[in-house]
Amino acid sequence: MRRGIASSILSTLLDASLAHSATLEVPTDFTTIQAAIDSATHGDEIVVATGTYHETIHFQGKNIHLASTNPRDWTVVEATIIDASQMGSVVTFSGSETQECVLAGLTIRSGSATEGGGVNGNGSKAMLEWNSITENEAHYVFRDPSDFKGMGGGVFDVDGVIRNCRIHRNRAEVSGSGLIYCDGLVQNNLVTQNDLSVVLRFCDGLILNNTIVRNAAGIEDCRGLIANCIVESVVESTLPIHSCIIDVFGCWGCFRQGGIDTEKVDVGNIRGDPGFVDEINGDYRLTSTSPCIDSGNPFYVVGDFIVDLDGKARSWDASVDMGCYEFGSLYDTDGDLLTDAQEEVHETNPQKRDTDGDGLIDTLEFWRGTDPLVFDEPTGLLVPEDYPFVSQAVYLAYPTEEIIVQPGTYTENILISKDVVLTGSDPLDPQVVAATVLDGSRTRSVITFLGNESPACRVTGLTLTRGSHARGGGINGNGTQATIAENRIVDNVAYQLEPTRGYGGQGGGIHGVNGTISGNFISENHAHYGCGVAYCNGDIVENRIEGNETLPFHFYVNFPAGIGGGLYRCGGSILGNEIVDNIAGGHGGGLAHCSGMILDNRIFGNRAGPSRFYVIGEEITLSGGGGLFDCDGDIVSNEIRINLAANGGGLGDCDGFIYGNRIEENTSEGRCRSGYTGAVGIYCDTALGGGLQNCDGVIERNRIIKNFVAAECGGTSFGPKCGESFGAGLEGCDGTIANNVISDNRLKKKCVTQHFFPNVSWTDCIEGEGGALSACNGSIYNNTLIGNESLDAGGGISNCSGTIQNCIFWLNSATEDAQIHNSSLPDHSLIQDWSGGGIENIDLDPMFVDLANGDFHLRHDSPCIDSGVFIASVTDDYEGNPRPFKWSTQYGGDGSGYDMGAYEFRPTSDVDYDGKVGALDLIVFQYDWGAVSGLGEKIYTPSGMATDMDGNGVVDTRDLLWFLEGIK
Repeated sequence: MRRGIASSILSTLLDASLAHSATLEVPTDFTTIQAAIDSATHGDEIVVATGTYHETIHFQGKNIHLASTNPRDWTVVEATIIDASQMGSVVTFSGSETQECVLAGLTIRSGSATEGGGVNGNGSKAMLEWNSITENEAHYVFRDPSDFKGMGGGVFDVDGVIRNCRIHRNRAEVSGSGLIYCDGLVQNNLVTQNDLSVVLRFCDGLILNNTIVRNAAGIEDCRGLIANCIVESVVESTLPIHSCIIDVFGCWGCFRQGGIDTEKVDVGNIRGDPGFVDEINGDYRLTSTSPCIDSGNPFYVVGDFIVDLDGKARSWDASVDMGCYEFGSLYDTDGDLLTDAQEEVHETNPQKRDTDGDGLIDTLEFWRGTDPLVFDEPTGLLVPEDYPFVSQAVYLAYPTEEIIVQPGTYTENILISKDVVLTGSDPLDPQVVAATVLDGSRTRSVITFLGNESPACRVTGLTLTRGSHARGGGINGNGTQATIAENRIVDNVAYQLEPTRGYGGQGGGIHGVNGTISGNFISENHAHYGCGVAYCNGDIVENRIEGNETLPFHFYVNFPAGIGGGLYRCGGSILGNEIVDNIAGGHGGGLAHCSGMILDNRIFGNRAGPSRFYVIGEEITLSGGGGLFDCDGDIVSNEIRINLAANGGGLGDCDGFIYGNRIEENTSEGRCRSGYTGAVGIYCDTALGGGLQNCDGVIERNRIIKNFVAAECGGTSFGPKCGESFGAGLEGCDGTIANNVISDNRLKKKCVTQHFFPNVSWTDCIEGEGGALSACNGSIYNNTLIGNESLDAGGGISNCSGTIQNCIFWLNSATEDAQIHNSSLPDHSLIQDWSGGGIENIDLDPMFVDLANGDFHLRHDSPCIDSGVFIASVTDDYEGNPRPFKWSTQYGGDGSGYDMGAYEFRPTSDVDYDGKVGALDLIVFQYDWGAVSGLGEKIYTPSGMATDMDGNGVVDTRDLLWFLEGIK
């Protein structure tokens, strides 16, 4: 193994900061490329000599550089071939590779697979550059209607940078003959003569300066920013020429041959003959009369190495050209937008993009007016004083530089590709923030990130409004780690990409930001998924997310009517937010499919399904989770109140750890309707779970009170009809339910009467069971269920088949079986008016401290003290106090054993239970001083009060210390 000229060329080309540990040469050191990969470790280079290698290769998750001897020489590239001989994908990545993994300067040929004939990325972030990806195919395999292959003839599912490649003469029998599911930066590629299907599909990153021509079909369903491209054809859009070059796709400065709806054309787009040198023979360089010359947007020329497909400077004269070739330009070794000849004139270093090392490449220093030979410290920029456009200031800023935007309205769409601080003049002054407006003009996202920014990149103190894009109307993050703080993000839209197929817009306000999102006001945004925030996996902290609403889908497609009014599929921590008054047409009025920690939020007044249902095919699906839907992380210490859905008014289908929440006054509400599912007359929904529905994780230490289930009644000529109601507190929750206070939940009663003839009428009423719990089949431990109301049966619980222990059932009501109906036999529980037997169940007044005012702590003389059974998994009570309060092998009514109910008895300094600690308590304590109480039975002191606080059988100094501690 040795380092040589090839290694030196490759290192210069890639401008890599990674220190390579070894260089492996093929075929000198290894006869096959795969053998070299097998031997390599992270950081190694593999240099492949010219020749044809009949094999398929797998990177195995290794961050290595695999390249030909000179990747920028197309003669070398075309002579260095990996030929798979139709035996599978030519190149496969495991998916764990990062941007430090590079495949460069090779011909990828004759692959055949169901996905990714040339390259199967499996979601890898690897970089592909200077490759010829040709004559590969993705063939069709049918399994079932939801699982078929034949996608990605050239490249499948690579989410890293794909630049300066020739992707040509590939085939895909289903979709994506050139590329599919590639969500990174796709830049400066020639994509041509790919066959059988659309050439690019579901590529949702940035698509910049590509030439995409002479393919069987064009671009479809790519939801990222598309700019500076030459695109020949667009397919299968039922909107009026809604394609990759008009505002629906946010394409700026793109060129298209053929007709176009001029009313839909975005800024900078043109049409006509692109003026290729020799299109018939595959020379797509531009002639001197081409309208594409200088017609691109220079602010979209971004990346860490920028040259055209011939290796020439990307910006030659006044601006940048459209497509992958720059007319009239010369060679640029370091990719800094200056030709080597220009660098010689200016005495800058042609081997180094940033000669003075101050963070701004040489060309941008010239454009800014600073000296590329002198290290400059960022001084800050003012808009409009220094530059009239925010985009211009961002493009010319040094890394970490602060760009202060003065109050005013700036109608533009901004691309951020480096760590800058973009801020209003006073982010903490709401009036200044409201007056500093970036207006997206309904054309594209207001701000788009390249995706490589760190948390040092900040956007703060701005109003972002009137953005419109398929992903992130306000901000399209592309996975950025940038910080978004103290902004107003209002009135943005993530629209439906294709109404005939139902691909919905995601993230009306923000999409794909994985940095911290804090202190923002996010309101009145619209999308199909996540109107406020979608696919954001960083911390979302102390925002007000209010009044966002999903857009409707067309009902003739099999998609729901919008999911996640506030947030959708956010996997980071969601902390201390106000999530209020959001609406989802389908599921999750407040949050849907959020898998991270959800802590200390106020989730209030959200609705799932204004009509409570949506249609998939011929089936009616009821909306779920007025507050939260399918959120499977920890849901802790939130206020979840006054939310509404058909099922799960507060929470629906949340299977994580639901702990310490206030789940109050939520409603599950059914509807009656006709004309669906072939029902005769009228159909009325079954309404389930006012507080929680179908939540199968641990539900512990929650306050679940005053939730409602309200089915509906209606009438037709066929007679009256009412729906059914189940589980005002919880329904269908099969995990452990422990240490909860479940109180005052109610199934609402309603009847409807129709009169048909004199003295002939027909009445139907809502039926329902389970005031507190219905059909909950997990373990039910140490809950206090009080004052819940059912209709027909089971005011406390109904149809619950799990273990029921140490619970209190009191003052629940129903027509039949007021406390427990058709459920497992409890043990060690207090059950009002109970005659059903069971181990150590009792029927006595539980002696709460203040029943009338909702204080369900146990008095010192409660029969529930020490009457429970040991449960290993229940180690504390509703308030986090240990169970039992004081362990003893011989229980004495003093808290030394397990109590019934949610609260474990703890002696209190308020020994007379008058609600305060005062002189009377001290008098009682003095009266009992030195008294000996019994052990092994209920303790009685002379006063009859609980002055023997430690339960050791005597009122002594230890009890006095406890008493004094309670006074503090």
